Amino acid sequence: MMSKFAIFILLALSATVYAESPHCISETKNSSLVTQCDDGTVTIVNSSNGSYSVCKVIGTEIICKQGRL
Repeated sequence: MMSKFAIFILLALSATVYAESPHCISETKNSSLVTQCDDGTVTIVNSSNGSYSVCKVIGTEIICKQGRL
């Protein structure tokens, strides 16, 4: 389970790479990991139920994808 989690985080963060890498901060609370980057990307992973959400701000629009690991 943890290897799928690590791969997802790496893919989610690498998908946001532009000319320069974004600065990100992460916080873990209970079974959730929340990562917020200065490029407007927020990733939330819940390891207890295997769910994830990735949201990105593009202009004035917020685009989110959700799924299960």
